[in-house]
Amino acid sequence: MELQKDNVLSQITSGFLSNTDMPVLYIAIDKRQSSSIIQYLPENTIEYDLIEPDVFFSPLAPFFKCIDYLKPDKMYIKENSYFCQKESFSSWFKTKTVPKRKDMIFKEEIYYEEKRNFETVLALLNYAQDKVFFIKNAQFMSEQAIKLIEEIEKKGCKNKFVFCFDITRLAEEGINNTFFNDIVIKENY
Repeated sequence: MELQKDNVLSQITSGFLSNTDMPVLYIAIDKRQSSSIIQYLPENTIEYDLIEPDVFFSPLAPFFKCIDYLKPDKMYIKENSYFCQKESFSSWFKTKTVPKRKDMIFKEEIYYEEKRNFETVLALLNYAQDKVFFIKNAQFMSEQAIKLIEEIEKKGCKNKFVFCFDITRLAEEGINNTFFNDIVIKENY
């Protein structure tokens, strides 16, 4: 039985990795199996666990950790950031703090600010390519991170993301059920 599970995991990951049009893979398995899936991913796969506080408490967890790994240079950050957010992004990647903005954001601008924030993060995630990020305990992602995943799926990304949900914790954590129901019916491996 274990051999069958391993064979299925191997087929899923190899199909995903060879599909250049699919930047995101969702997997809902138990904790034991999540540690075995890593063996089917490339050797240089970057692994983050949302249970770890330094990952969970980073902005838009886990995406800022992924960007930290890619190490975009200052000029790239400035070129790809919305004017009003440049100082915030530059400061975060330099000092891990964000200064208080001096301008005032109006309620009507929140959608636009969020949109531009996502565009910047997506551009920064494309700084380097051909990386695979394996995200364990994805059930802990925030609604904002889930929205960003949807943007990655729509617009694509030069890197790949494997979001692993611990099936034994899904119900108890109360993940956004609409999101989970949507990913269950999406084309996936």
